[in-house]
Amino acid sequence: MSDGKFSQVWVGTVTFIAISIAFCACGQLFRLKGTFSRGESHLCAFFVFVATVCMWMMWTMTLLSQINPILYPFQIVHK
Repeated sequence: MSDGKFSQVWVGTVTFIAISIAFCACGQLFRLKGTFSRGESHLCAFFVFVATVCMWMMWTMTLLSQINPILYPFQIVHK
């Protein structure tokens, strides 16, 4: 879906998914290294998922409000 305005949303969504997967992989690497226990790595993955979803929602709302503004500026004409 590359029809102009909303293709940015898809690119950003894929970017956030990739960042989330990368940070979850880092948490698993810490587990394999011995820094994190199994429970801590699951907690890390949960926090990464929640933080990524929250940041993605905030980014999406900001982007969409700039693409399709609800309020438009107008000029008051005095007679």
